[in-house]
Amino acid sequence: MPTTTVEETEKVETGEKNKSELLLDSLEIKGYRCFEHLTIEKLGRVNLIVGKNNVGKTALLEAVYAYVNRGHFQLLIELLLSRDEAHRGVEQPSNRGVIVNLSFKPLFISSSNAVNNKKTLVIKGRVNNDDEVLYISLPELRTKEGRLTEIGEKLAKNSKMFSEDEGSTVEIKYIKENSGETDLEYYTALDDSWYVEMKRFHRINNELMPVEGLRDNQLLALWDDINKNNLEKSVISAMQLLEKRIIDISFLGVPSGSNNLIPYVEVLNESSKLPIKRFGNGMTRLLGLSLALSSCRDGVLFVDEIECGLHYSVLPDVWKLIFKTAKDLNVQVFATTHSKDCVEAFASAAEESPEDGMLIRLERHGEKIVAKTITEERLAQAVDYDVEVR
Repeated sequence: MPTTTVEETEKVETGEKNKSELLLDSLEIKGYRCFEHLTIEKLGRVNLIVGKNNVGKTALLEAVYAYVNRGHFQLLIELLLSRDEAHRGVEQPSNRGVIVNLSFKPLFISSSNAVNNKKTLVIKGRVNNDDEVLYISLPELRTKEGRLTEIGEKLAKNSKMFSEDEGSTVEIKYIKENSGETDLEYYTALDDSWYVEMKRFHRINNELMPVEGLRDNQLLALWDDINKNNLEKSVISAMQLLEKRIIDISFLGVPSGSNNLIPYVEVLNESSKLPIKRFGNGMTRLLGLSLALSSCRDGVLFVDEIECGLHYSVLPDVWKLIFKTAKDLNVQVFATTHSKDCVEAFASAAEESPEDGMLIRLERHGEKIVAKTITEERLAQAVDYDVEVR
């Protein structure tokens, strides 16, 4: 079956949303990975997620990322690949790029609630005063008597190699509760076929920055987008937090003749442009962060372990930049950290931007994980009295 892109399967909905409102002001998660039932009643414009190891910080980031992207199956596969829960075939040339033995089961908590006899995870948010819910399920393809179910028949008609492997088929439903509008798709793995109905919701502008950062081709794509929107100066200003002599950024080919373009910077009093990696991992990390943030106008930015590669002394200025740019471009930010220095820098920047900062602390209470939110006012008090907030 021909490959269908996200853009081709999504249509832009009409109407302008209120630019002054946050995209998401609350969140509820049931059955995703380690979360049996997690509720966050209030979100901020800039949200920092903290907590001990193995408490679900990255899982929370993933859940919001999946929600903002309407749970598209291509995104779910990428999340599985990023955790080595799925693998691309490399042994045979014909297998390259093919996902081997793909199962969506790792996305579900073992005790996930059953909805209509299906293993289902639920992510619910309040978006522009409307409750919008994402349901991701592992549907039954056959009845107990062995007959194909309705979705089994639909997939079989659209598939040359209909797969009935347990966990290889996923049902994704996104509902706007106030209007009743529904976005529905099914995907079955191995043969890469899907069935889609009523694909009408627009794609929300967003970027995910993993711990390892962005690849050169991703940086280039973001830089092109930034140039189209005349936001280059904000990115260069961010670079100057680490090196004040930087005056321009460009992407150039490498001497080996490869088609790849890599980032270079023009530096005051230097006769030639220098590759950005010459300045260390922190500079590359900051370039990716500033590019992603500036490209997410009216959308959402996700950053895992935001402090990675950055010296603690620059973190206060980085957070000030994030708060200012997020407000100027109407971006909602979700980031994780393990660093106390990062939390303190966040608290300092949040004080200067009232009502925008929210710290979300994940804790284990027995077998369950709960979220506690701390506003910028309470966070500043906690830091002043050296209360543990990580």
